[in-house]
Amino acid sequence: MLPLVTLGMSYVRALPDYLSMPLFYVVLFLIYTQYRRAASLEKALYGRPMHSITKHLVISTLFGIAGGLVGSMLLLSLGIALSGNWILYVWVAALGMAFISPRLMCFAYGGGIVALISLIFGWPDIDIASLLGLVAVLHGVESVLMLLSGHMGAVPVRVKNSLDGSIVGAYSLQKFWPVPLLALAIVPGVIPPEVGAISMPNWWPLIVPAGLTLNHSFWMIPVVAGLGYGEMAVSTTPKARARQSALKLAIYSGILFLLAYLAGRVPFFLYLGAIFAPLGHELLVWTTNRQEMGGRALHKAVPGELRVFDVIEGSPAWGRVAQGQRILACDGIPVTTVSELGSCFRARPGQELTLTCEGGEIVLPPGGTAELRGIIPIPDESASTYLETRFSSPLDFLSKFLAGDK
Repeated sequence: MLPLVTLGMSYVRALPDYLSMPLFYVVLFLIYTQYRRAASLEKALYGRPMHSITKHLVISTLFGIAGGLVGSMLLLSLGIALSGNWILYVWVAALGMAFISPRLMCFAYGGGIVALISLIFGWPDIDIASLLGLVAVLHGVESVLMLLSGHMGAVPVRVKNSLDGSIVGAYSLQKFWPVPLLALAIVPGVIPPEVGAISMPNWWPLIVPAGLTLNHSFWMIPVVAGLGYGEMAVSTTPKARARQSALKLAIYSGILFLLAYLAGRVPFFLYLGAIFAPLGHELLVWTTNRQEMGGRALHKAVPGELRVFDVIEGSPAWGRVAQGQRILACDGIPVTTVSELGSCFRARPGQELTLTCEGGEIVLPPGGTAELRGIIPIPDESASTYLETRFSSPLDFLSKFLAGDK
């Protein structure tokens, strides 16, 4: 049997080592810059950030450690080893893809491209089966993190639908995690007697590293990965959107790992796995985006009605106005559009306001820096600031070609 308890305790004992790794702080800084950018967007939209950057970092780090435990157990239990310089090649390829589109900076694309180049040209000489196995495990960890925390800190935004041009309310889901991992490295030579070794089952490793001989040994090494997740929830709630995407990603991860396992035994699956890694990931992202944008928006304005999309935490409206509540009048003046509500608020700075809503009247005290005292209404066509969803994929052209569109 697998020594799961021993492997888990090895990970726990290795956690202090990450604090002395410069790469861990580099990943933390990169994640901080992403959350700071999100906070700047929130301030531009609503007058103040909706979420604390420090809180984001703490939550992301705690979930990242939990994800690191899951990932480490998978890497160690399955015997997926890091050998040679192929990780460097994959990083370079992933960074190169970022110049085409930031969303392409992913090991699924970088790893697939490096694997295909290796298969076609014979260079670089890499262990493709182990590479595919690593990509599968990382996406499996990402699916777990998406399921547990992908919906947290969702930001309400105004979005112009790329399919029909309508402006609707949506939630921007963006999470980033520093993931400390305990991975395997292949080292020439046997393990010295004075070094404690962990006995593994006879079938281990499940994916046998290329070039492994009896004169090699496996050593556990600490590494740090950074994982990220971002999409829009338009026709579903943030929690449902993250849950559905996590399930799809877990299925992708499982299929890719199966291909990696078979690739170590049948050369044909090396090609199939190298193609599926980027193509399967792109298909997942493309279908999810089209499904979300093509669905019925949950927060779309109805002519003649003004409803609350969300409320900023800590604002004067927080705890007084409810999501989905219909606003009928502002200080006795009927309001049916966002611009009419804004005019009423701007005409009474520093004064109490009485909103007539479904269910009764609500008195809003002055104060705070948030626009509309923290009320975020469902946007209508008068919205002057909004985000545009410009998602493009080679699969768009393929879809049009198959459909006969020119």
